[in-house]
Amino acid sequence: MPRTPRDSPVAGVTAGTTATGVPGEPPGAAHGATGARDGALNTERLLVEAAQSALARGQAATALEHAAEHAQQFPQGRLAAEREALAIRALLRLGRVDAARQRTEAFDARWPGSLLRGSFAASLARALEDSGPP
Repeated sequence: MPRTPRDSPVAGVTAGTTATGVPGEPPGAAHGATGARDGALNTERLLVEAAQSALARGQAATALEHAAEHAQQFPQGRLAAEREALAIRALLRLGRVDAARQRTEAFDARWPGSLLRGSFAASLARALEDSGPP
């Protein structure tokens, strides 16, 4: 069993007891709403990572599918901005410039000044320039 430093907040906590020594769930066990939020965030993270991975492999359509699944399950999720940035990049790679532009407008309205915009801004500008006026 790994050792923890004595001044660690989990020092002396063993499976079957809480930090105060009261019998209960093992350390790290999920509790109520906090556990549910953590589980939802983990599911969100897995979907966003799947989209990132697909995009990195050049599978923009698959990345867009993962983003759509995330949007369906977590429309107001904590990783919604990341999802939308990935979706915009996927749309651009698929040559769907108008859809990417529309989604960018919604992105800018929801997350003005987001640093994530930098992940697709140059590609969008090039695509818009190449496609001509809307």
